[in-house]
Amino acid sequence: MQMEDERNSHDGSHKEDNMGTNFQLYVNALAFGGTKATIASLDGTSLATSPGFSPTSAELKAIAALFGNPDLALASGLTVAGVRYIGLRADESVIEGKTSDGGCACANAGQVIVVAIFDQAHALLATQYARGLALLFRSQGAQS
Repeated sequence: MQMEDERNSHDGSHKEDNMGTNFQLYVNALAFGGTKATIASLDGTSLATSPGFSPTSAELKAIAALFGNPDLALASGLTVAGVRYIGLRADESVIEGKTSDGGCACANAGQVIVVAIFDQAHALLATQYARGLALLFRSQGAQS
């Protein structure tokens, strides 16, 4: 069942929160210049994911937990879709990481998280978009 749940969470399908928010539309808007994203609940369930992007439920759950202890992201880094990122910046709202050729931005929206990966050319825009989505979802009370 776990494998089936995880496989289904990455099939490009979308779920809506209790307010009717179509998370897949937001993920699709973030798909520019090779940027990929997912919106997930705090338990690691993917609610919407870019095609070809496959962070595991365990990775998403671990990222959600890092918002409760952001110093750990700086000390140990984080893993997204099997790629290890060095922690650059971390607080209760945003965690940013980097590799030699790209980065990740994870934003806490309260009940959901936004996780984006990007190449260096799109770092600022992708990070701002992930943060903006988290603020929007938080202000709307988005639920998983």
